Amino acid sequence: MRIRRCWHLLCEPLQALQLDMAALLSGDGRPLLAVSHQWSALAAHLDGPVALDDAQLALLGRLDREQWVPLAQLPDAAQWLLDTGLALAHNDQRQCACRDQQLRQAHWWGPAAVLHAQARWQGQDSVQQLAARGMDRLDGLIGELGTPPASGRDGDGALTLPPVADSPLEQLLGRRVSCRNFDGGQMLALDQVSAVLWAALAERSTVIHDSGARFSKKGTPSAGGLHPTEAYLLLRNVQGIKDGCYHYQASAHQLLPLAVGADADVGNRRDWSALATRWLAGQYWFADAQVLVVLAPRYDRLQWKYRNHSKAYRAAVLDVGHLSQTLYLAATEAGLGAFVTAAINELDVERDLGLQPFGDGPLAIAGFGIRAAQMTTAELDPAGAVWQPAPEGSGAG
Repeated sequence: MRIRRCWHLLCEPLQALQLDMAALLSGDGRPLLAVSHQWSALAAHLDGPVALDDAQLALLGRLDREQWVPLAQLPDAAQWLLDTGLALAHNDQRQCACRDQQLRQAHWWGPAAVLHAQARWQGQDSVQQLAARGMDRLDGLIGELGTPPASGRDGDGALTLPPVADSPLEQLLGRRVSCRNFDGGQMLALDQVSAVLWAALAERSTVIHDSGARFSKKGTPSAGGLHPTEAYLLLRNVQGIKDGCYHYQASAHQLLPLAVGADADVGNRRDWSALATRWLAGQYWFADAQVLVVLAPRYDRLQWKYRNHSKAYRAAVLDVGHLSQTLYLAATEAGLGAFVTAAINELDVERDLGLQPFGDGPLAIAGFGIRAAQMTTAELDPAGAVWQPAPEGSGAG
């Protein structure tokens, strides 16, 4: 058997404090806490870090990521590296080996590939985790973390700019806030859904090269004019549309129905609300929106031009940000609430939609829908543009 090292890898030194039981029992005054040191290997083709000792790290560093080496010629630690997936065998059929092969054929900058892989969640409930620490409210956050750093910058000699005249755009921006209170039981008009998707995601004009390559213009900027981000929708209670998942086809302004995960054959008996909450890592206040939009860049399209480029991943993040802001504005203009969040369970979304993390993996989920009549989950609306204070004596709260 021949092996080689994985393609993209970063190693981080860590230390941990452990209770020294011998010192505790001796009673001779020795320190009770002992410091242990180890290395953490962060590999792009693995879903989590791997702890290793100095000898394992040294052997890992000696292995080439391209040249195959007979396993029998290596120290015993080589088998451990193979078992953990940090080393891979010739004709290896494991999932981690398939992902490593995908990375070898892609053009990711190594640190960005590791960041993208290791920052993905699965099965996380971020709401419960914060609530357990009393950090699900502003007072709890400040009590635990202290006052956040101030915004802005002080200094003398600042120049006052002319006042800005009122305009439809200024009014629209004033109403643009993140919605945490949706009325998911109401039916959302298909015309409203179409208008928001058109504004945020549709191709408005296209250039076709002689080679067949397609380049388009949308309502948002995109690095290299590549517009790599795909949109996968979860629709519920939209007039004229069956509840379920769809791919938004930007070129024709169409929705392509998708089979979703192992439960695709159960049709409308599926609990789409539970799916939405799982995708959103427990953020139930977003899960009631009639439209969820998974924003998943096609990294292979972006890296067709920006090969092994240190800025390519940043361009993908910016692309998703541009799209989400346009979606916010379009939804606000339509009288709807909107949101975007990066606190998502990417691995669950990838599994359910059949996405590949280094091909078209999700970066964020945006959404929009009908606002609830009352605010039950706190929203940041300092200007009172959406939620008006209840009149005194009205009994509303």
